[in-house]
Amino acid sequence: YNPPYNSDTLQALIDAASPGDTIFLDRDAQLTFPVAINKPLKIQSEPSLGRRAKIRSSNSASTFSITVSNVELSNLEFDLANSSLVASGEAFTDLVVEKSIIKLRGTSSFNLNTSGA
Repeated sequence: YNPPYNSDTLQALIDAASPGDTIFLDRDAQLTFPVAINKPLKIQSEPSLGRRAKIRSSNSASTFSITVSNVELSNLEFDLANSSLVASGEAFTDLVVEKSIIKLRGTSSFNLNTSGA
């Protein structure tokens, strides 16, 4: 699935994808969240010269959440400013985050919650 880049929000791209799709992001893409991944997906960018697609919080207190299994995030750069990256519940079944950078600024957090709460 090669998304059209007429949206600057990752959520719009996720909503348009079908379960099991791979969303390929241009390495120069700069997308924003809040985001809720609620279906199995792969989201990746092609690494080239050390560049990755950037996913950043659009405002304070934004959340990037993953609540389902079989999600893969690859070659991405997350830039969180006073925001959270959260994986909970079923997300721990085959959650893959590889070759990615997670930058936490301000009161940002990266939470892995195995209890599903």
